[in-house]
Amino acid sequence: MYRSHLAYKEGRMERAEYQQMLQKNKAVIVKLFPEHVLEVTGYIAVLQRDEREILEFYQKTEGMPMPDVTAGIEEVERYLLIQYIKYLYTKKGR
Repeated sequence: MYRSHLAYKEGRMERAEYQQMLQKNKAVIVKLFPEHVLEVTGYIAVLQRDEREILEFYQKTEGMPMPDVTAGIEEVERYLLIQYIKYLYTKKGR
């Protein structure tokens, strides 16, 4: 899966082929990152341009407060990742 992601980013794999790989392996990918299911599903939804799942991601993250200054690194990283996924969606122009 990592190789497929790199191949897609490097332009050696077509978008349709990469989307097919993501769809086929989505359950496995989610199981690899059980503590980041929301982020993983949101990222995959954006890459696949799945409007239903993107809407679900936005509904779950709507109004998410910024982490407190004293928050742990995991909480800050999670917040930043969610914001990045939202940025990717707006950047792709839906």
